[in-house]
Amino acid sequence: MKYDSVEKQFHKLTKEQFDEWFDKRFNSNTTYHFDIEIGKSPAFFCFDIPLFNKILEIQQKNDQLNNLFNNLPLIASQQYIRNSLVVDVKKTNEIEGVFSSRKEIFELTEDLKKRKSNKIGSIVNKYLLLLNGKSEKKISSCEDIRKIYNELFIYGDESLIDPDKWPDGKLFRKDYVGVYDAGNDEPIHNGIVPEEKIIKYLDVAVSILNNQDINAFVRISLFHYIFEYAHPFYDGNGRIGRYLVSMFVKNKISSIFAFRISSGINNYKNKYYKAFKDTEGVLNKGDLTLFVYEFLDILDKTYDDCIDYAKSKKKELEDKYNDLKAKMPRLSKNEDNVLYVLTQATIFSDFGITIQEIQSTLKISVRTIRRCINTFKEKSILTEKRLSKKMLYSLV
Repeated sequence: MKYDSVEKQFHKLTKEQFDEWFDKRFNSNTTYHFDIEIGKSPAFFCFDIPLFNKILEIQQKNDQLNNLFNNLPLIASQQYIRNSLVVDVKKTNEIEGVFSSRKEIFELTEDLKKRKSNKIGSIVNKYLLLLNGKSEKKISSCEDIRKIYNELFIYGDESLIDPDKWPDGKLFRKDYVGVYDAGNDEPIHNGIVPEEKIIKYLDVAVSILNNQDINAFVRISLFHYIFEYAHPFYDGNGRIGRYLVSMFVKNKISSIFAFRISSGINNYKNKYYKAFKDTEGVLNKGDLTLFVYEFLDILDKTYDDCIDYAKSKKKELEDKYNDLKAKMPRLSKNEDNVLYVLTQATIFSDFGITIQEIQSTLKISVRTIRRCINTFKEKSILTEKRLSKKMLYSLV
């Protein structure tokens, strides 16, 4: 979606035309004004008709994605969301130069003791709490943000943040921090100072987030921009910023799409970082509408990716199950049911499923499941692998 930003209008129009255009925009009855500045310009956001149409389009895609997964078999949908969590944790760390394998993260979701001693265990734990509905439902204050920061980066006695980069103010940092592009010594953004100003900006961001007169997609876009612009911490701003977006989406929009946020940002990260840079530009004159358009466009593209993925996986599930059924026409009812669950786990997860999960789904005895599994082993269509302390099964 192309958006004619303030800067584009500045270059396109004469000075008189631009002044008149900007005055109408800034003072429109659909413009929201915020008591902060971006650069040296007062921040504002204009809700125009093209944006309204874009939001309708995204909401329709959100409904389509939710309907797709509501019509998936139980194990398929559960495995997809769990796998999405693993990938999203991987991507949110990867964006910050912290690398872990999918296997390592998956094992952390299964093993509490291992989580406590792992360098990203606190982040995995926080996302698991979000998945299971045990995280915060609402951010009401700057204190809530700091609490989430602590929980995201401290687990047991270990911190993911270097001691010299831990917040040294009442809630946030006291001193200057620069945001640098990879491989470049020039800062692309300077986090605001002093801490009192950071708190003021985040108070505004939180008030926007909780303003139900503003569309939810717009609220999270504005909140995310102001949070990252304020850059309240010396380290970890990107990871907590993306987690807060996921948290809001999980609680207000979609429990499915919530775990695709970091993956979407990573897929379109050049567009993402450019949106921050262009919105902060002097000639943009504090108009946050530019970032809202660009961030929603990233979400829109990510919805398309998720919908295409879900459709392809659903077809893959049907094709594989029907193919296996054709090759084994004399399966018992229990064997058929176990085969279908295993097929779901194979298609929608990288790692497979445990006997306990199969038993919980089908409500049949473990002994019966093991008998079915032995049958599939004899037919050479089953693989097993040990991850952490559990044995997981999937099909060849």
